[in-house]
Amino acid sequence: MNLLFLGAGKRRLNRVKNWAKSAFWMVCLEVDAFDEARRDRFMEGLKDRGIETRPYFRPLSSMPMYAQAPMPVTAQKARIGLNLPTFFGLTKADVDRVGAAVAHLLGQLDGEAPSSRQDS
Repeated sequence: MNLLFLGAGKRRLNRVKNWAKSAFWMVCLEVDAFDEARRDRFMEGLKDRGIETRPYFRPLSSMPMYAQAPMPVTAQKARIGLNLPTFFGLTKADVDRVGAAVAHLLGQLDGEAPSSRQDS
């Protein structure tokens, strides 16, 4: 996957500290410009290309059984993050196709104005 599409400080894949080694069993993408609607449109664009994704997670504080005051950092990470496909049988061609689709859709989103954001 060509990582040039990520852009400095705006988009990130998994971070690995210099003292750690990741198994990369989940490939996570964060895009600072995402709100929930933009993230969902981005994921739908990948789905239209046959690429399945998932949001990072649903914040526990948003679930009735764990209801508490909103946690802004958790809410932000849930809004801006998604998981890209992972599978032990992914080929280099698969990874290149996913990377090209991600780069293309991020390029399209770069031309959009972000909608208003709300912490939940």
